[in-house]
Amino acid sequence: MRINLLISILIVQIFFPLSKALAHFGLADGEDVGHGIFWAYGIIFITLIGFIFYRRFDRRRATPEQQSLRLQLKELNVALNNCFKQIQNADEYPNECGLSIEQRQKNLDATKLIQDQIDHTKEMLSAT
Repeated sequence: MRINLLISILIVQIFFPLSKALAHFGLADGEDVGHGIFWAYGIIFITLIGFIFYRRFDRRRATPEQQSLRLQLKELNVALNNCFKQIQNADEYPNECGLSIEQRQKNLDATKLIQDQIDHTKEMLSAT
């Protein structure tokens, strides 16, 4: 609730400024240098708020099937990254994180399987 109040106050302040915004505490010999900076920050702030609303709208617009596929895709990407990290750590630190030949082959097979599942999930997501 507090964040909504803060955002509302900032939006009102952006659109209805009560005084001129001066950069560097008004040390610019009477020129209003902060005016451009004020509008630049305002545009950036409004763009950020618009992006947040767009993401919320896009998430609501998606069907439950698309949402579950996106979640599955995220989980598969995490699993793929974990397999890659295990293999990379075993290569870089063979004494501390070394993998046996069977474990390494198991990780490589799991990586290929997960990559195939990711490709299949992306195909299903693009078809919906």
